[in-house]
Amino acid sequence: MLTKQQQFLKERIESLEKELKTLRDSCQHYVGRLKAKTGEITPYACCLICDAMYGTYCEEAPDHLCHYDVNENGKIELPDGREIEPPVGWKKLRDEKRCFYCHEKEEEKECLESEVKVVFN
Repeated sequence: MLTKQQQFLKERIESLEKELKTLRDSCQHYVGRLKAKTGEITPYACCLICDAMYGTYCEEAPDHLCHYDVNENGKIELPDGREIEPPVGWKKLRDEKRCFYCHEKEEEKECLESEVKVVFN
């Protein structure tokens, strides 16, 4: 059985977690390579506001995410739900497992991830 103080803390934590989820759900993501909480550079596309992670970072893509395939509509789906046309030559790049924008191979990008270092302490 929880004491009154423990029960109060438990309910307060639950309330704050719900509020945090609401804030994260309403975040208008700004994608970059820094983790918001630590300042660490990553190979991933992270929201600089809420730290949501989306995939491998791509300097060339309009949403800064590497894209290797299209959805059932033949479009690239962005994190905000919008769909865009894939670039010219996307089928060949998809078959080669290369990003439609930076043309890096998926497994090579994963290999480079191990080389990323922390830049802020």
